Amino acid sequence: MTGAAVPQNWSPVGGGELGDLIRSHDWAATPLGAIGTWPAPVRTIVQTLLLSPVPTVAIWGRDGILVYNQGYAEICGPHHPEALGGRLLKLWPEPAPSTRT
Repeated sequence: MTGAAVPQNWSPVGGGELGDLIRSHDWAATPLGAIGTWPAPVRTIVQTLLLSPVPTVAIWGRDGILVYNQGYAEICGPHHPEALGGRLLKLWPEPAPSTRT
């Protein structure tokens, strides 16, 4: 990710089990990069979705990296928790024709 770096100790608050998974996930192994380097807009979206009472997912970049809350984890079904930080089209290749631009 590009943009202003934030303190390396930044992490989202709340979110229950999903918040814990997001905080402990190896984001450096994804195109999003280490959680401490996420720019403010990404941090804001992740914090907002964690606090949302409705199923919410953010899908980032050409790779379609997934970050979601507890409600969306239930929608993921057997794909959770592997879907967290995963690529949308690798997990669900069926929508590929409609998600490519």
